[in-house]
Parts: sequence; C-alpha cells; structure tokens
Amino acid sequence: MKQATLFFVLILGYSNLLIAQDRFSVSLAAGKSLSLRELATQITGSQRAQLAGDGLAAQIGAGVQFTRHLGLTVRLNYNENETREEGIKSYAAAAYDITNLTVARTEKWRAVSALAGPTLRVFLGTVSLQGRLMAGYASITGPAFLANGTFANRDVFIDSKTGVTQSFAFGAGSTFAVALGKHLSLAINADYTQTKAEFTGVQNIITVSGNVISPITPTITQDMGILNITAGLVVSF
Repeated sequence: MKQATLFFVLILGYSNLLIAQDRFSVSLAAGKSLSLRELATQITGSQRAQLAGDGLAAQIGAGVQFTRHLGLTVRLNYNENETREEGIKSYAAAAYDITNLTVARTEKWRAVSALAGPTLRVFLGTVSLQGRLMAGYASITGPAFLANGTFANRDVFIDSKTGVTQSFAFGAGSTFAVALGKHLSLAINADYTQTKAEFTGVQNIITVSGNVISPITPTITQDMGILNITAGLVVSF
C-alpha cells in the first residue's frame, strides 16, 4: 500500500511539474542565410557546390517539451539565396567548354524545407540554450540564368531554366533565448542544413553565332550547405 501511495505521489508530482512549466511553443524568426560551400564539399567529398551564394532566411517553428530538458521541434524554413556568377562561369566551362562568360541575368535560389528532430535544453535563470538534430525534406527552385561567352572564336548564348527538385535534408542547430516575460522570449538561432539539389533534364537553349542548336538537357547536381542565422520571438504555453 505504501509503495502504491508513493508511486501515486511521484506521478502526481511529475504531472504538476509538466503543468507548471510551458510544454508547447511557437516561434517566428528571420535573418541571414550563409552558403558554406567549402563545408558542403568536405562532407560529400565532391566539388558540386559552386552556384549558391548568401541570402535571406525566414523560419516558423513549433516545439513540445516531454520533460524540462528533452523535447521535439518542427521547423519550416524559407531560403532565398543569390546565384554566384563565378559558379555559373565554372558550370559553363565544365559543361560546354565556354570561356569569357558574361552573366546577363540570373534568378535566385529558393528553398522551402520542413525539418523535425529531438532537442536538449538547459536553463540558467532567465536564459536558456537549446541544441537540436534535424532531418526532413527540402524543395529547391534552381536559378534560371542568361549568359554569353565564346566557343571556338564564336559567340555563344546560354538560356538556362533549371527547375524544381525535392531532396532529403539533415542538419543541426542551436537557440539562445532570453525570457522577456512569463510566456515570451527573444531567441537567436543558428541552423545548419545540408542537402543535395539534382536537376534532371535542365532546359538549356544554346545559340551559336545567331543559330539556335538543339536544346540540351543536362543534369545539374549541387551539394548545398546553408547556415541560417536568425532572430525572432518565441511564445510558449
């Protein structure tokens, strides 16, 4: 009987602890997106990370705490990154042996990723630090671009329409949060995401000395490593 009573008291105390602390949270943040091309190539052992540059990032998150320190988070990220002119030149030189390339117009990379994973959180007064591991999927829109150069002393124009691809994504992140009130915090996030963008059947229209040759449909593969540094608010309840 005493053991049953003790067990009931422990369960009741644990339940009260969960009720006393905020179990759920939602967050909104925005900031800078950094392309870690060298890190991406080191992880994959390839040299296929030349096109994407830096840009902007936005993030919506939701989390649940199973205990005071352990939880689960889900994050929806939006990235809009510049396209590197040096990357387009490198791609054109390798794919078509085109030199003296000039990029006339280019669009940005756009990516939407949904990631989820476990979290570990520690507290120091009104400050908390969270670490997390994440995995999920990303939908990536590659940049269309228009460029011109020379091949065998002839003028060449490239009109490329890359397309959209989906791929597995994984990464890790951390959040430094300062409580502004009982249910409101200011948070600074750092999230690294690694994924691969593989565009098959890319529509490239090549014009040589004013004559359009048959459309070329190569495959473009890019290993992408993106570090998002964002700041925003967290509401817990």
